[in-house]
Amino acid sequence: MRLPLQFLAIVALSPVAGVTDGAAAVTLERVWPGYRDAASFTRLGEYFGAGPDAINAAALRSQPQARAGYYWLIRTDATAAQSGCSLIIEVQRESNPVPDTHTFSFDLSAGSHAIHAGLTGRDWIDSEERPVAWRLTLLSPDGTSLATQHSFLWERSSSS
Repeated sequence: MRLPLQFLAIVALSPVAGVTDGAAAVTLERVWPGYRDAASFTRLGEYFGAGPDAINAAALRSQPQARAGYYWLIRTDATAAQSGCSLIIEVQRESNPVPDTHTFSFDLSAGSHAIHAGLTGRDWIDSEERPVAWRLTLLSPDGTSLATQHSFLWERSSSS
């Protein structure tokens, strides 16, 4: 079956969800939220005296020395690398109707990459707690929004 040329043109020119007009096109391909204990980040080499591996060295943590916490594993896809980007995580918790905001600075790599961003240590103590709603916003160095993604309940919780 051949698709009409007009259909292909529409698909090719349609905006991708989560992308805004920035210096580089960026998408948040997939976001996996969930609690991770510290042991899930320990790699074999660390038992033999090696330093943190690439995942641990690059993880964005609200308390850098603490590994346990609530994480968002974010798969990004960027057409160009950008130094000095920011990731803003807004989280609404059951105990507080006002969202907590955490900002992380990092360098965005070109291509498809995973980012571990977590609220750790005193910022997320209870392994059983789950956020009511959350929103991730990726900003360029000049503050332009490159991409955003949120939980289903974010729009409902922020509008009330």
